[in-house]
Amino acid sequence: MRRYNTSVMDVFFNYSGQVSGKDFIGRKMELNAMTNLILSGENIALYGEPKTGKRSLIFQAFTRLGLSGRQMAVVKIDFMRARTTADILETYASNIIRSCATQVSDYEDMFISYLTGGNMVFDREAAYEDRTFLSFSATPDKEDVERVLSFPFHYSKDKGQQTVLFLDEFQNFSESEDDYHLFKCLERLLEDMDRSCSMIFSGSRFNAMKDIFEVKRYLWNDVELFPLSQFSPADITDYVQKGFQYRGKVIDKSLIFDVSEMLRYNMWYINHLFSIVDRTAVGYINQMYVNEAMKNLIAIHRDRFFAQMTDLTDFQIHLLKAVMDGETRFSTAGVIEKYKLNSSANVKRLKDALLKKEVLWFDENDVPHVQDILFEIWLREEYFGKTGK
Repeated sequence: MRRYNTSVMDVFFNYSGQVSGKDFIGRKMELNAMTNLILSGENIALYGEPKTGKRSLIFQAFTRLGLSGRQMAVVKIDFMRARTTADILETYASNIIRSCATQVSDYEDMFISYLTGGNMVFDREAAYEDRTFLSFSATPDKEDVERVLSFPFHYSKDKGQQTVLFLDEFQNFSESEDDYHLFKCLERLLEDMDRSCSMIFSGSRFNAMKDIFEVKRYLWNDVELFPLSQFSPADITDYVQKGFQYRGKVIDKSLIFDVSEMLRYNMWYINHLFSIVDRTAVGYINQMYVNEAMKNLIAIHRDRFFAQMTDLTDFQIHLLKAVMDGETRFSTAGVIEKYKLNSSANVKRLKDALLKKEVLWFDENDVPHVQDILFEIWLREEYFGKTGK
């Protein structure tokens, strides 16, 4: 009897987080391009629709650089919980210190060398207890912002090493009470300092990131906007077939293609769907297994989608219905009357609200797109399809 290894190390269709190794598929051109940009000390902005592999690509580039033997310090800074200027600066500085030093005495030495002279204070006891060890004795002023943000540039130059800062959830800088000065300070640093320290900017909120770089055009002349293409059908098909073959199961290429197209080549949802199929199917995988898995996938996310709709006003829901019906000229009299949008001025406010809530995004032709493909499917098949709103 042939046995199939189902240990954790051999999990296929991984959707739990960023992927690497066998789970990282395609995007060879993007990986080569990103690796070369990092090596040359360029600053990169990478953002797009949610769950499209942004972090996986970044970390795959870091892995490739590590395996090549290239010496560089990589510092990941997650601003997920940072909202105020103080939060942002404390998160920024503490992550750099923790990544570049191993002992509390070294933490303190770095603080004394680069961060003293302002309102930021170092707590030795908190550092020993692995708690937050940087804070501000007063509201950070412009000198504090300059001193903290420039810290890794001076440190890298003094050490003679290349440092790459990965600033994740960077859109939260816009939540700060002093966001303008934060962005302007970063602009000056990226323009004036040498390339021994570079930055990769990324975030999960597509429109918020787009607003920073493309609407307000902060850092516009200082970063490479990195386009992220969709996964190719051939790469997805090869990956899925190999996964099922390892399990002793068979699936037709045409079925994989249909699923990929339905889910708009979103690998996170594709992996999630086929992981459900893998748990239920035996032998030959047909449309019935996929249909049942799709029902389960929607059921898993239904509460999240319903909460998202609960957060919308009636007018915003009306505009979303117009989008789902394929309308694009929302300010015309006929569309305003049909969908009860009130006025063209109100349409502008509604579009802005749905952008800010990260429900829609608009392309260069001002055509709207629902960000989350499974949310779009749920809207079409359940919310609007069954309620008749």
